[in-house]
Amino acid sequence: MQILGKYLQLNLLLFFVFLTGELCATPKYYFKQISLQDGLSQSSVKCVLVDDRGVIWIGTRFGLNRFDREKVTVYQEEKRQSAFSPL
Repeated sequence: MQILGKYLQLNLLLFFVFLTGELCATPKYYFKQISLQDGLSQSSVKCVLVDDRGVIWIGTRFGLNRFDREKVTVYQEEKRQSAFSPL
């Protein structure tokens, strides 16, 4: 009977050790909503990519946006002037 009690105590101890280990191992997520007020070029996003440095690249119709968890930088196509200017 004492052996059964020791096994029960050991099983309960292991259960609580694994339970607390699982609670500490939960991942932490970073979430921030980016809007036009933060500098996003358009609210309609077409594609999103995260590079190996953790920088988030956001593609919209009005340009490519780079978000580095602090600020948004917008890259837009430069408009070329034609050789002929209207009169």
